Amino acid sequence: MKTSSLLPLLALFAVVGCATSVDTSNPISFDKMMTNPLYAQRYWEDLTETMVNIQINKDKDIVGNQQKLAAVDTLRRNALEKAQTISLLMHGGKEGQFLTIKEQTNGSVLLLNNILYFSPDFETVPGSSLHLYLTQSVDPRNGSFPDKTSTDLGKLASPYGAQQYPVPGKNVTALRTAVLYDTDLSRIYGFVQLQ
Repeated sequence: MKTSSLLPLLALFAVVGCATSVDTSNPISFDKMMTNPLYAQRYWEDLTETMVNIQINKDKDIVGNQQKLAAVDTLRRNALEKAQTISLLMHGGKEGQFLTIKEQTNGSVLLLNNILYFSPDFETVPGSSLHLYLTQSVDPRNGSFPDKTSTDLGKLASPYGAQQYPVPGKNVTALRTAVLYDTDLSRIYGFVQLQ
């Protein structure tokens, strides 16, 4: 391939590279992520499972060291206790799994204490202007959307991963569904019925 025919391709890579750069100057701290119950629950459950697997599989780097074995057991017990505490806390909220409508959308949400939390496994397709709505409607496909009971929580921060959004108002118990809606294209990507 000639160098002259590579130039447009290299220019495209340069533009794409600039457009997809990640701002690492302000990373989300671990402590901030742990304020999301869905993230914290997954973290503590995964840590518990890892420590159990170390014990069951008799990890050769740990088995001969009583101090390390004791540390693994203590960590397992503490992680299990924290996972159970988070699980009890979450029972005070309303949860649900995303249903795909126009674009693949996966993951779950939790509405708890006027905050809508997204799970770490949340994923959708990026959109033109993807917004997050809460509504009293059970199914946003019935009638026109957004409806008069809908509240726009703003533009989706990221199409991937754990995140959280404050929910304005005092009567959040009436809110029944979270909706991902592209305001430019008038398309419902997916929604969650909160129970």
